[in-house]
Amino acid sequence: MKILDAINSNNLANVEKLYYKAFPKEEQKPFDLILQKQKEGFVDILALESDGNFVGLAITGTYKNLVLLDYFAIEDDFRNRKFGTTAFNLIKNRYRDKNFFLEIENPENLECNNKLERLRRRNFYLKNGVIELPYFVDLLGVEVKILANTAILTYEEYLSVYSNVFGREISDKINLLSEGHQP
Repeated sequence: MKILDAINSNNLANVEKLYYKAFPKEEQKPFDLILQKQKEGFVDILALESDGNFVGLAITGTYKNLVLLDYFAIEDDFRNRKFGTTAFNLIKNRYRDKNFFLEIENPENLECNNKLERLRRRNFYLKNGVIELPYFVDLLGVEVKILANTAILTYEEYLSVYSNVFGREISDKINLLSEGHQP
């Protein structure tokens, strides 16, 4: 498996299609904004390929030594076949010298209709070497938990990525919900 720049590998259409299919509308940023931020050098739009087949996408935002894995998805045909694990580890390795983090929907939310999916997602990431940070965030109206490759990522640092990569249009829609001990 390899990671390619989606713009230069003719995979942008595949990435955009999977982006709209894999992520709920309330979690999506305008794709034009993502493209603009890629042109400005803040965002990487990555295609994941195996044996010439488009397998998935990763979209990251970088500010200073902080890297947000903003979106990560594997095509349905390649799920449950270790492609996700391989791809995630390649992505982590790509940013190994950075403070790398991501968000997942709060798996402890009792009112959600996809609790099992959320728990599986959390377990996938924990199994693949990230840790839960002790706070929850309201991200564009969705309650999320932050996972990172280090326990040293403050809410202020987290928010600084959004402020500097995506601007106030996005960062003003993010709020700290709670801090404390991990569940």
